[in-house]
Amino acid sequence: MLPVAFGPLNGYRGNNFALRASANPPVEPRDGSLALSGIPWLPRMIDKSRLDIPTLTKLDLEYPCPRDQQLLKQLRLSGEEFQAITTQHHADEQIVSELRRLGRVPATPTSKC
Repeated sequence: MLPVAFGPLNGYRGNNFALRASANPPVEPRDGSLALSGIPWLPRMIDKSRLDIPTLTKLDLEYPCPRDQQLLKQLRLSGEEFQAITTQHHADEQIVSELRRLGRVPATPTSKC
């Protein structure tokens, strides 16, 4: 059976990954093309950081993968520090607020013309 994908049509609202991570079978992290607060890849990295090693292995995923490491470097955080943030803060908005509080992301997203 393929992993269940959660989306707007089947109840996933984008910020309760704790429910997604406990689903059986495991679910895929959000698509890497998504951005959160103007930061590409952040939603996927949040989801992956919350998966345990057996689930990462089952889904053939790695955390932190090279792309995660790139973003972590931009945020000036280690994988473990980021996991601590995603463990303490459950909603995407809370995670972004904590990253802002720590001075890791701008107070307002910048846009490129």
